[in-house]
Amino acid sequence: MMGRVVGFSFIIGLVGCLQPVTDVPDAGPQLRVCGDGGILQFRVLEEARGCTSILGTLAVSGPDSTLEPLSALTTIDGGLNVSYNLALRSLAGLERLQTASSVSIAVNQALENVTGLERLTTVESVYVGGNRSLSDLEGFASLASFSSVNITNNERLTSLRGLHRGRSLTTLTILNNPALTSLNGLESLTDVTGDVTIRGNGLSSTILQQFAARIRVGGTKVIEP
Repeated sequence: MMGRVVGFSFIIGLVGCLQPVTDVPDAGPQLRVCGDGGILQFRVLEEARGCTSILGTLAVSGPDSTLEPLSALTTIDGGLNVSYNLALRSLAGLERLQTASSVSIAVNQALENVTGLERLTTVESVYVGGNRSLSDLEGFASLASFSSVNITNNERLTSLRGLHRGRSLTTLTILNNPALTSLNGLESLTDVTGDVTIRGNGLSSTILQQFAARIRVGGTKVIEP
């Protein structure tokens, strides 16, 4: 009889342990590492949902109009390459991203801004090219460290604000941005250890002369209308 009581008590205790826990706070996205160190491109961007870290370079290209499936992503071990996205208007969805080795934003015909990269603070290089609807770079405003900048063939780009923290670069290229009439955003820049090419923009000779006079260039300097 005593054995039956003990067994019954054990079952009651076990059932109590199996009750669902309802008071554990949300800890945010669970860690999920994606990629194998090479170039990672998802066939459908939805497959990237839940990835918190990418090993290698992330290439985003396709018909998607939003990067929301990347909303858990915080780290890219290699570069971020967003290119040939016909419907993408901003980089919203990347708000958690804090680190990447480089950023390349190229040939996104509908892209109007780079909003979504506000938590990104350090990259080695920035390339923005062939985005005909892009008007500004203010989404880069948190970048505190970057060494190479190439801004090329962006028809409607009017401002470089967002690059204002750059003090020293290895190379600087600003080429064929016809709506760009000011170098505001490069006020902190004092040194370029390599080449500087600024040509084919909407910049006046006066602005170009003033800029050329105040920066030190270690390589070839081509600064002209």
